[in-house]
Amino acid sequence: MERINLPFYYTLGAALNPLAQTNLTTVTKGQLYVTASVVRFPLRTLLDSVESLKVCRADGEQLLRAIDDMERWFNQAELLKQFAETIQPGDFVFQNVVMLAARFEPVLSADLAALITYWVTQKGIYDTADLIERAEGCLPVPAQQAVGEMVVADLRQAGRCLVLDSPTACGFHTIRALETVLHSYYVAVCKPPDPEKKLKSWSAYLAALYKVEDEEVKKVYYLLYQMKGDRNDIMHPEMVLSADEALAVFETAQAAIIAMADRLTN
Repeated sequence: MERINLPFYYTLGAALNPLAQTNLTTVTKGQLYVTASVVRFPLRTLLDSVESLKVCRADGEQLLRAIDDMERWFNQAELLKQFAETIQPGDFVFQNVVMLAARFEPVLSADLAALITYWVTQKGIYDTADLIERAEGCLPVPAQQAVGEMVVADLRQAGRCLVLDSPTACGFHTIRALETVLHSYYVAVCKPPDPEKKLKSWSAYLAALYKVEDEEVKKVYYLLYQMKGDRNDIMHPEMVLSADEALAVFETAQAAIIAMADRLTN
């Protein structure tokens, strides 16, 4: 998945259209040279970076070569004198640039219209870019450091799934991140003889935490107990979450992870 730079396309269009619409009877060679030069860099960038543009590619490369030919013509001429000259019927180097630009512009428009692009709607109060690129930011930095990279990676995936309308997948990654932290928290507060051994079920973890005489652990216990039903439903193959349900699981899990991470940092 790649982020689209919309201002880039605006800049390219703003440069390309004047070139395609150039009136060869009124423009000077210098003016056309300047107009065409502005097109070169964004067009080269477009063709190099957007591989899915197939139909317009050949025309775009032709236009770039024509601009290069015009630049070479100027390098061989008396630059200052030629800049002020008007374009004559036999000046094919200049005419070719305008003709190719006029041909390329509608083909590019058609190619862009065929691209698979979507407008991603905002989820809750979360910034869309944050959910796609850095959803782990829902946790304070100390909590991110305490829970480890595996949890951070799952939260990133959960954020992307949430914003891209895959709510069940969001719930799955969220619960997986939560369960990873749960085991670490269990080891920290219960101090089992074999820290690497995972318990058989969520209920087993809750039973172990319930025995700990600590007010903060009790708060975590009740928070996890409330989520136990969500966890069981999400892991069931026939369960499908709605967008609102996924958002609720994502936010509730954040609170639980932050509460458990506080003990892991001590």
